[in-house]
Amino acid sequence: MLRSEHAVELQELSHAMGWRTQRLDVHMRDRTDDPRLIMDILADILRRLPNLRILTFAVIGHGYAASNHSYYLPENVLQASSACRDTLRLLNWYGGLGPSSNTWASFLENHPRLEEINMPVALTQLENSHIVLNSLKSVYVYPYDENELWNIDFPNVHNAIYDMTSIIPGSEVAPRYDFLPKIGPKLTSIQINCLKSRSADNNISFRFNSAFRRIVVNCTKLARMDIVTCEWRISTAVSFPKTVHTLGIRVTAYQIPKRSVDAFFKDIHSLSSWFPSLKTICFMDKGNIRALRAHPQALSSGLARITILGVNVVDHEGRPLV
Repeated sequence: MLRSEHAVELQELSHAMGWRTQRLDVHMRDRTDDPRLIMDILADILRRLPNLRILTFAVIGHGYAASNHSYYLPENVLQASSACRDTLRLLNWYGGLGPSSNTWASFLENHPRLEEINMPVALTQLENSHIVLNSLKSVYVYPYDENELWNIDFPNVHNAIYDMTSIIPGSEVAPRYDFLPKIGPKLTSIQINCLKSRSADNNISFRFNSAFRRIVVNCTKLARMDIVTCEWRISTAVSFPKTVHTLGIRVTAYQIPKRSVDAFFKDIHSLSSWFPSLKTICFMDKGNIRALRAHPQALSSGLARITILGVNVVDHEGRPLV
């Protein structure tokens, strides 16, 4: 990167490498004994990326939380991303070391053109902040956040991902649904992630069905609902708003026995019968389609039961599933 900058100075290149970079994935999984040095290098890299559009963090390696005995990402890292304040559109944060609430608020103030946020850090102090995110279209929601983020007006948000995976089995602490009254009426699509077994834990099943009931009340413009689950079962106790016409399904298990194919399509048939507004079932993962096609007779029988109701079944590219 430094060599390319030197080449620009010598007029050997029109632009440095950093000028051309539009995506940066920061994955730190290895152990480090000098986290401050590595974070300073990362900040220096970010300062050289003025056209960055996608930024992803996963700082999970041993030793990164030891810097100054802090469990927060150093402030200078996100401050350095001000270089791309006009271009950054998507921020993903996949666990590990994250910013403090104050650093997070400052970052949002400096990136008004963000369109999508996947971030587990809650905002807890907004009294003196000046956050304006009029370009935001999609948000990622965690169930236990006491998040003042929902006190900000998001005029253009139309999609939300609600991650129920972190719900604690057997816990009496109820997940929060603060976001639904705030942005639910604006949503046209929502994705529910539930990557824990609902059949093995009644509490998870109860919370899962409860989330759907709240969606029905608050999401009055919803056209699509996606379910990401670890099981080849779709609870027949779930409810959809009458406006929903598309159900997306992704199962993280890529194998399914024949008897489960029959039960799976029986669940979908029941939902399609109870919600006549449902016109399309979309399998969002090609791995799921391969698993179903391993049982051609059961798949053909299941598809016939669904399509007779006037419901189209399509693959991840929108093609009819046959």
